[in-house]
Amino acid sequence: MSSQALSTGSVVRGVAVRMLIGISVTAVLVTIFAATQPASHVSLPAAHLHAPRWDLIARASVPMRIHLATVLAALVLATVQVVGPKGRTLHRVLGWVLAILLLITAVASLFIRNPAGGLFNPFQVFSVWTLIGVPWALVAARRHDIRRHARLMYGFYFGALIFAGLLTLLPGRLMWWVFFG
Repeated sequence: MSSQALSTGSVVRGVAVRMLIGISVTAVLVTIFAATQPASHVSLPAAHLHAPRWDLIARASVPMRIHLATVLAALVLATVQVVGPKGRTLHRVLGWVLAILLLITAVASLFIRNPAGGLFNPFQVFSVWTLIGVPWALVAARRHDIRRHARLMYGFYFGALIFAGLLTLLPGRLMWWVFFG
């Protein structure tokens, strides 16, 4: 085992702490944003869980459908990577496929417009970070910098896939309409 090797537990704990800080900051920013908006923008539509409305996805823009398909595949593949053995040939091959899926997801999301209007979509922050961080994680893996590679990839898993995925269920977003609207 190299001197750069580390336990999965320490990486997950570090990522969990950063995620908790990120969620806290996000909650504060959302609260501040909601407090500065007129009351008509703060009210939430009535929500009820129902059978998914797949027609909404079928009618979505091409970048949205590409993004959704690649991010779902990346989520499944990343979960396999997180729970599976590391460093073996299968991990490396699946890692390259995962990296390609994450990059396609990020590029596609740059063409998804803000549902409230305007060109900038707040979720595009995740896309920019992905376009920078995925190559960085690949370079770390090639240099056998396992600590950096693991931190980056666990960060993508919990931040860009899990956390951002949960944010898509916020009222008014496409996935909210598919499942609750």
